[in-house]
Amino acid sequence: MLITVTPAFAVNPHFGHTRISGPGGTGSLTVDFSAGGIYYPPLAVTVSAAQDTIFACKPPVGDFLPNPYKQEVIDSVYSGGGAICVHNSCRGSITILPPETSLTCEGNMFPTLAMITYTDMHIGGMFGDFQILQKKNTRHLFSDVL
Repeated sequence: MLITVTPAFAVNPHFGHTRISGPGGTGSLTVDFSAGGIYYPPLAVTVSAAQDTIFACKPPVGDFLPNPYKQEVIDSVYSGGGAICVHNSCRGSITILPPETSLTCEGNMFPTLAMITYTDMHIGGMFGDFQILQKKNTRHLFSDVL
C-alpha cells in the first residue's frame, strides 16, 4: 500500500476586511480581520508595526510636574494569532501591547504611559498576503508632558 501526502495550500488567499481600534487608554492596539480563500486551516496571522512610546513620571495625585522625567521607547513590534475558520472563510483578532518601561521615578511618583504612536502597520498570513493597514495611529494620553 502506497500512501502519499500532499501539502495543503490556499487557493486564492486574501484579506476581506481589517478594522483597527485603539490605541486605547492602555496603549493597546487591536486589529480585527477576516480572510477568504483559505481552504486548509489553520491560519496563522501576524500584525506588525513601528511603535513609539513615551513614559513620564507622575505623582499619585494631580497632574504631571513641569519637566517630568521621561523615557522614549522606539521599537518594531509584532503579535500573532490564529483564526477561527469555517469552510473557506476565517476571522480573528490580534492585539499589540505597549512595551514595558524601565523608567525610574523619584519619591512616590510612578511611570505612566503618556503617548503612543503606531506607524507602518501591516497584516499578513502564512500565505504572505501583506496589507498596509494604516500609516499612523497616535494616542496622546497626557499631552501636557510632550
